[in-house]
Amino acid sequence: MKNGLEEAKRELFRRLEAETTGGPAPASFPVVIRVKVPLIDIDPLQWLAGQKNKRGEAGTSHVDPNSYLVLVRSKDNGESWTAEPELIFAHPFGGSQDPCMTQLRDGAIVCSSYGWALLRGDAAEKVPPTLRHGDFVFMGGYLVRSLDGGHSWTGPVIPPSVPGNEAKNVFREPCPAYNRGPMWEGRDGSLYWAVASQSRLEPRLTEVHLMASKDAGLSWEYRQSP
Repeated sequence: MKNGLEEAKRELFRRLEAETTGGPAPASFPVVIRVKVPLIDIDPLQWLAGQKNKRGEAGTSHVDPNSYLVLVRSKDNGESWTAEPELIFAHPFGGSQDPCMTQLRDGAIVCSSYGWALLRGDAAEKVPPTLRHGDFVFMGGYLVRSLDGGHSWTGPVIPPSVPGNEAKNVFREPCPAYNRGPMWEGRDGSLYWAVASQSRLEPRLTEVHLMASKDAGLSWEYRQSP
């Protein structure tokens, strides 16, 4: 298992354009980026499977309330990685999933993710129509930012909901936009983000929309529908 994980990380790293920031990034998770200062590599993970094994649980399902965002680092082009992960963000209301990082030209790192809240008893059944996975209810997307190579993070930043979105989050609010891959920094300095949204719940119809930020992810505006 460990050898397979290391090989997957090396393959992701080989797919990078090593000297390009804001350039093409892998479409799968986790994401690997090259940090400009210091010259190391950084990889966001959900540090969950190993911890569940330590607790004696049988396995990992699609969602988990203890899933949080961490990173590992490499100084040898992805051949080896730090053994102990560094915390990016632990969401206070639930588990996080599918982190995506983008490094901007000024060295700042923007990491997007989304979360699931576990509701006890029949509470999940009382939530308005929304995205659900068993007793887990979707919280929508969020972002965190780092200005020092991933050593410290600020946020979360909660993006707005996509116009026409029908889904509600666990707080009975319009579901915030959430990531389906890394962002892209344009030549004009704007940050472009392809996000998912549900324009219909029964049967569920998921669409991809475009949002953009002119302030490195602190605020977002809607740009385009499918």
